[in-house]
Amino acid sequence: MVGIKNNLRVQQTRNQLKQALLTLLADHSLANITVTTICQVADINRGTFYSHYGSPAALFADIEH
Repeated sequence: MVGIKNNLRVQQTRNQLKQALLTLLADHSLANITVTTICQVADINRGTFYSHYGSPAALFADIEH
C-alpha cells in the first residue's frame, strides 16, 4: 500500500491548496485569508483542507518548507 506522502491524489490536493493560497496572497495578507476562501478557490471542501492542514498558516509554512 502506498503511503500518504507518496499518494498522487494527496499530492494533487495539497498542490491545489498551495496554489489557491498563493493566488489569494497576491491580493490579501495571510491574516485575512480564511479556510473557506482557500477551499472555494481550490474547489475543495473544508473537511479535506483540515485533513491536510490545521490552518492557513500551516499551509503557508508547508509552502515555505
